[in-house]
Amino acid sequence: MDGGSDMNIESSIREGYLAHLIEAGIIDEDQAQQALDRQFECGKPIGRLALDLHILTVSQVFEILQHQTDEGGLFGEIAIAKGFMTESQLEHLLRTQKELRPAIGTVLADLGFATEEELATQRRIYLAKLEAALV
Repeated sequence: MDGGSDMNIESSIREGYLAHLIEAGIIDEDQAQQALDRQFECGKPIGRLALDLHILTVSQVFEILQHQTDEGGLFGEIAIAKGFMTESQLEHLLRTQKELRPAIGTVLADLGFATEEELATQRRIYLAKLEAALV
């Protein structure tokens, strides 16, 4: 599924940026973890989004959650396997979830771990490093 690989790339870039900020002395590892936790908390779970967008019913969500409890697995993959949603619907939900989640820099600034100016400067430096690595 393309959405999954996009999410992995985004996650790698975010983690690389946080590692860069730690290396630059802007934040420490604990602050990076707090920011990641806060960013995750700000997002809506896939099941909630599926309900809000009328992709799944309440009983379908409960069935998927029960399956997760009994056998494990990812919510979206279970929903697809049960025929409750399509891959394109899951991709749409993942994109929507991502759009609702604040950027990691915004979270760091909101938590008071760095200023917007520091983050903008470090973002430019990090992006230049990425670009150099790609060339």
